[in-house]
Amino acid sequence: MKLSAIVLSKGEESTQKAIDSVQFADEVILVVDPSATLKVQTAKKVTLVKHELAGDFSQQRNFGSTLASGAWLLFLDSDEIVTKELAEEISKTISDDHAKTAYYIKRHDYFWSKEIKYGETAKARSIGFIRLLKKNSGTWKGTVHEQFITNEPTGILKGVVNHYPHPTISDFLNSINEYSTLRAKELKINNIRFSLIKMIVYPFGKFIYTYFVRGGILDGAAGFVYSFMMSFHSFLVRAKLLNL
Repeated sequence: MKLSAIVLSKGEESTQKAIDSVQFADEVILVVDPSATLKVQTAKKVTLVKHELAGDFSQQRNFGSTLASGAWLLFLDSDEIVTKELAEEISKTISDDHAKTAYYIKRHDYFWSKEIKYGETAKARSIGFIRLLKKNSGTWKGTVHEQFITNEPTGILKGVVNHYPHPTISDFLNSINEYSTLRAKELKINNIRFSLIKMIVYPFGKFIYTYFVRGGILDGAAGFVYSFMMSFHSFLVRAKLLNL
């Protein structure tokens, strides 16, 4: 079965490594926001398409789906890398006549060159996200933290994607600023109003939950910074909601 890999990018330097990791696919579609400055070496099988992100990651993924010619689609972000083991597993899976319609792929996150095993990233590590799927089997929904919605049977692959989202604190802060704005707008659209109590309680509660309950403390200094930054993201979302 033909496999199309769809990589979303906003011009990150890590895009090249993401593209290189999916060269086992029959075709690679690189969807880039027009505002991005991107320098990559694209192989013959790579098609670069510029399409405005407009703060909606689901529509970007759905757009990429329409460009794909493969019966199977693999979605990847520009800061993710498909491991060799996962690539081999994907190739075997799509060749199986009894394969399910969509598959969750677990993700291992890295920060400060350290693998983050607990806290904020625990769910991605243990359950993962649907990233491998048959074309036209469902749709992506949610402007940020998008999810693939399908009524068909799903499975979970053993292989993992490695995730390198925040090379520096500055990158982390820029990301938090961008994503908190998108999340605040999403809440506004869903008629969720500003609450002073939530702005105070949610960030504190999130830190306690991710750092202590979910075990972020076990990841050392990197775990503390990660939990703190994501709590700050929670604060910014609710603070920005006030002015929307």
